[in-house]
Formats: sequence, structure tokens, C-alpha cells
Amino acid sequence: PKDFVQSVNYIKSNYADINANDIILIGADLGAIAGAMGSLNLKPVPSKMVLISPVMNFKGLSMPVKTLKFYNSKMMYITTKSDRVYLNFYLNTQPVIKQYPLGGPGTQLIKVNSSAVDDIVNFIIN
Repeated sequence: PKDFVQSVNYIKSNYADINANDIILIGADLGAIAGAMGSLNLKPVPSKMVLISPVMNFKGLSMPVKTLKFYNSKMMYITTKSDRVYLNFYLNTQPVIKQYPLGGPGTQLIKVNSSAVDDIVNFIIN
């Protein structure tokens, strides 16, 4: 999670032409949980978040339900039926949930389900 925050702070400090206060986070697998947890330390938090096959617990790094309830971000979860994901409905905004019948975790899901890219783009621009 700290890497994500440090990256955003680096952009804010070194690239004045980029508005780093209006961030959309897209993360897959462990990157989804790390980005989501790191986002709690950003001011403001990302306006939108796309979590692709988010890992809710990995080697002691977990994204508890009580952490996610503080987000005001619009969120999209992308999963497959084979994902073991426990979706959180305690958010301030109802997440968009896209579940595909086939595919593996993370980027493999997008490779198998090319329409996921269109779904992500539509979520971001709307």
C-alpha cells in the first residue's frame, strides 16, 4: 500500500501538469488490495476504483470490511465465478459488479473476456 501512495506523491511533486488529485485506481489481484488500502492515505481518495479479482486476504495482508466502508469512491468489482471474492456491501456507494463466466484471476480475466475492457472504460467515462 505504501508504494501506491509514494507513487502518487511523486507525481504530485514532479509533474505539475498532471492533476494527481483526480485519480482513478485500477488494480488486479494483490494490486487491487494494495491500491485500495493505500488509497485510505490519500487526500482526496480516488474518485473511482476498479478492482479486478481483488484478493481479500493474502499472506496476512487483508482488506477488512471496516476499512472499505470509508470510501466515497465509485467502485467496480470485476470477478469470475471461480474467484473466491467476498464482496463488501458496506460502502457509501453501491459498487458496480461485473461477473464473467470464464477466465482466471486478474489480468487473465481480461485476456479471456475482452468485453471487460469496454466495461472498465464505460465505468470510467460515465
